[in-house]
Amino acid sequence: MRPALSPRVQAVLVLALVATLGALIGILGDRFIATQRADAALPGMERSRIPMASGARYGEGLTMSLNLTAAQRTQIDSILAEERVRARALTMQFQPQFRALASETRERVEAVLTSEQREELRALRQQRMRGRRDMRPGDMLPGDMLPRDMRPGDTRPGEM
Repeated sequence: MRPALSPRVQAVLVLALVATLGALIGILGDRFIATQRADAALPGMERSRIPMASGARYGEGLTMSLNLTAAQRTQIDSILAEERVRARALTMQFQPQFRALASETRERVEAVLTSEQREELRALRQQRMRGRRDMRPGDMLPGDMLPRDMRPGDTRPGEM
């Protein structure tokens, strides 16, 4: 037979349980609100199309490197979610201008090339696009033409 807990011990246990449940509900509520804000800020976009991997990796890296508490990680996750929305809005605002610049640059470069070189360049672009479909987000850095393991100085798998 177990000894009965005193009313004081019972009260402390109940308060600890309520505090823990309150913290968990707060964390879940905060994440829910951040998700709702992200969805509201990007109407018409599917959540699956919003890149989140890099922010999640950043948060995980901070957690491991700085030994963040659960509360700190939750706050940082919320900050990253809000900033992701702002970054996406900026991308959507300026992307047409960047695409026009890229198109103009491509046309100017092609004007300098011979017809054979233009064909070779188009083949390289098609090859790059096929490769991108097969890659994970971390396999290429922005602006890079080659995957990380194929850059000069890097060895390709199986090479020494």
